Amino acid sequence: MASILDVLGQRWTLQIVREVSRGEHRFSRIAVGTGVSRNILADRLRQLTGVGVVECRPYSEHPPRHEYHLTPAGLELARMIVELCTWDNRWNAAPGPEGAPPA
Repeated sequence: MASILDVLGQRWTLQIVREVSRGEHRFSRIAVGTGVSRNILADRLRQLTGVGVVECRPYSEHPPRHEYHLTPAGLELARMIVELCTWDNRWNAAPGPEGAPPA
């Protein structure tokens, strides 16, 4: 479990999963959507592939190019990201009276 938390806890990782889940499968589009530098993006995609969240699929041989797609584990993680965003929207906004979430 520690290895997956090491990967998911890194800056940019969840944003990369979010972009791929939104249909951005090509490296350059993921980079634009996240704003992450190319070297960090390449590293994070290797890590996500290594833990089985993302799979790399070739789409061109000359020059060699790949797309990134979520695996079943990645799709499940993407659903959890949506839940985290929902939680953040509810609880990270200015609190209502007596610490209640805003209406």
